[in-house]
Amino acid sequence: MLYLFIIPLILGITANILIYSSGNETRPFLWVKALTTLSICALALFSFHVIDNPVLSGGIALALLFGAAGDFFLSYREDFFIYGLLSFLIGHLLYLTAFFIIAPSLHIIAFLIVFAVSAFYYGFLTRFVGKEFKIPIVVYFVVISLMVVGAFSLLGSDLSPLQKMILPPAAILFYLSDSILAYDKFVRKIKGADYIILTIYYAAQILFGASLYL
Repeated sequence: MLYLFIIPLILGITANILIYSSGNETRPFLWVKALTTLSICALALFSFHVIDNPVLSGGIALALLFGAAGDFFLSYREDFFIYGLLSFLIGHLLYLTAFFIIAPSLHIIAFLIVFAVSAFYYGFLTRFVGKEFKIPIVVYFVVISLMVVGAFSLLGSDLSPLQKMILPPAAILFYLSDSILAYDKFVRKIKGADYIILTIYYAAQILFGASLYL
């Protein structure tokens, strides 16, 4: 079934091509971007027929669904940013809930490292973020940090070796894409940011979806 992930891969490449040819605010880009994540969501849902882990399959599928909604809102209009943030926040909550249900215990080292990095980065961002965004962003960073810690906590679970190898890097990539997005939006525009963010983000989501078949 892994060969089917060529579909979101092609859609993701198409989204990047559309950015180059017509920008990231056109309707074709908007729909292709959302369809890419929806196609991964569909593959995650199909995994219910392949593996016997409804918590992981359900958590990842639902998280991908909210990720698709976040894709739509972030690209639809500038003033819809908060709705995109909320959609991805719910997606991360679904990821971390599934991870911590499966994980036998908290990965303490990952917790300390991830939250130290997040505290430093949030402290940096607050110099550039308006008051209306400070609380939503700190909540978001707490949740995505817990999602990364949850992925590392799976290392002690009974998931397959390949799943335990894939899920923590996927979580790190998602964290990285969101961190670059925040820097580009609030601090300084990065040349080629759309390509960088989208490529890292799709890599994370594809890895999350593909992990269900490993």
